[in-house]
Amino acid sequence: MKMMTALALVLASSSYAFAQSATPANESFITQAGTRNHGVVGQTGGNNNQGALQVGTKNTTATIQKGATTTTNDSGTIQVGTQNSSVASQTGGSNAQATVQVGVKNSATTKQTSTAGANANAGATFQFGDRNQAITVQDAAPINSVNTSATTNNSLITQYGSQNQGLVQQTGGKNTQGTIQGGANNLAATEQSNTNAAAPASINTSFTGQFGKNNSGATSQTTADDAGFFSNSNGGFNQSASLQIGNGNQFATVQTASAGSGLNGVNNEAGTIQVGTKNTAMTTQSGTVFDGNANSPVNASLIAQFGFENTATATQTNGANTQATVQIGAKNTAITTQNNNSDGGVTNGAATVQAGKNNFALTGQTVANPLNAGAIGSANNSLIAQVGSQNQAIAAQSTGLQAMIGANNQVTQQVGVNNFALTAQSTNNGVSNTAVTQQFGSHNVAITAQK
Repeated sequence: MKMMTALALVLASSSYAFAQSATPANESFITQAGTRNHGVVGQTGGNNNQGALQVGTKNTTATIQKGATTTTNDSGTIQVGTQNSSVASQTGGSNAQATVQVGVKNSATTKQTSTAGANANAGATFQFGDRNQAITVQDAAPINSVNTSATTNNSLITQYGSQNQGLVQQTGGKNTQGTIQGGANNLAATEQSNTNAAAPASINTSFTGQFGKNNSGATSQTTADDAGFFSNSNGGFNQSASLQIGNGNQFATVQTASAGSGLNGVNNEAGTIQVGTKNTAMTTQSGTVFDGNANSPVNASLIAQFGFENTATATQTNGANTQATVQIGAKNTAITTQNNNSDGGVTNGAATVQAGKNNFALTGQTVANPLNAGAIGSANNSLIAQVGSQNQAIAAQSTGLQAMIGANNQVTQQVGVNNFALTAQSTNNGVSNTAVTQQFGSHNVAITAQK
């Protein structure tokens, strides 16, 4: 009877508050202590606010928020114990969610969709323990050439322990993501897509840090723009940074700065640093053909690996391709491929530096549209420097049939013994080939072929 009376008082006070407020408001707070706690909250209309605190084991909380009338959804969940599970779904409003879990076998899922003005998604997940899993999905209404209001996606996932998984998908908005994982057997995957984002600031930004062994990470970034009919092209700018410390690390970065028929696109920047043994790093950058240097076409990538049996692969297409690979250790492999189909005299530039023994470096550069008069002055420039023994350096450069296309320039430097260097250059109609090979030590072999 007392419980029914208290419930009646709560309902009456809620009705009074609703009547007094011009804008309906939702508020909820749940506190649970013990084991096998369950908290389920559903909020529709109003501003939507929710907070939940659970202490114990096998805790579960689910928050569903819809239709915030003043572009605001707020939710916070804290769970302490083991086998915790948190699910938050937010639709409409600006959307903000934070989840903190302490223990093992934690699971946090956040889904945010923003469709109102001044759209913003912000999600943060903190997990401490082993076998943690965090999934964040964010969707902000994409801006376009008509609607230039700022849309934003923000997400941070922090995990400490082993066998952690952090998965993030961001669509629309400008997209910003950071993931930090500590332990072994970690997996981090980030997908960012920015469609018709109304340049000049079409941006995807991502950072992933992993600490331990057998870490795997992948980042995919895409922008768009291009209204079609030879106008409003733009697009461009993806930025990504990756850091892995330990053994058996793998990381892949794929960047595409879209745009369309009116050219434009491309600005990609990526950096990967790996410390340990048997590390693998792959970077792929591409974008739409740029209309001249005035549009600042940029592909820039750095891969730095410290340890043994490291492999670095970089592929760049269009833009002013620039790649630097640094490897220190033994049995390292560095492969760089650059293909430029751009207008406006842009240049392929690659530098590979290896220190140790049994290193292998391969650089391939191509200017792929020699019949385009706008490609006048385009060139291939490459440097391979190896210090140690039993190193191999191979460079292949090709320009097209047009006499004004540019030039091939290759410099190979090797210090040590039993080194091998091969340079192959191909042009036509009087375009210059320049190759310099310097070897210091004994039992070295150098071959240069020019056409």
